[in-house]
Amino acid sequence: YSNVGYAILGAAVARAAGTPYVEYVRGKILRPLGMTSTDFVLSSGMQARLAVGVDYDVLYKDTLNYEDAAADHRNGPGLGVPSGGLYATVGDVAKLVSLQLGFGPDSVLSLAALRQRNGVPVTSFPTLDFGYGLGTQVARWGDTTAVGHSGNTAGYTSQIYYDVASRFGVIVLRSAAGGHS
Repeated sequence: YSNVGYAILGAAVARAAGTPYVEYVRGKILRPLGMTSTDFVLSSGMQARLAVGVDYDVLYKDTLNYEDAAADHRNGPGLGVPSGGLYATVGDVAKLVSLQLGFGPDSVLSLAALRQRNGVPVTSFPTLDFGYGLGTQVARWGDTTAVGHSGNTAGYTSQIYYDVASRFGVIVLRSAAGGHS
């Protein structure tokens, strides 16, 4: 897994599509899914609803750091956009999870492509509780194998997992990062 690898992949997508990566994602994924509260840049409306992010820094005597997250909003995601540079609401993320579970639309990702992706074994070890699949993280809890991904940036963390077999997903967005495990 490599954020730099995703940045390179984003550049390749942009070159192949003949359009900037951000515009490609907006036009081919976000708009068709109706993700109207998701973007790479904070609009004034999104800014008004944004939770204040905080880092709990155990290295500096358990201090709270609000400045790093605030600075990221001012500076923007830069080259890290393809590896995770979106602002989104839980409702919009649910639309993306719904797509992954096979609820369409086919114009974004066809059922045939989903079947092909879901047919690739996610792990080869029955005792493995966590691993990586095709662009996803894979986790097992009992007899459930779920795919998804975690994410973090200064002041924020996220976790999204879904089980294709049960057609059920879980989304957690948190305006805090760091802390004790």
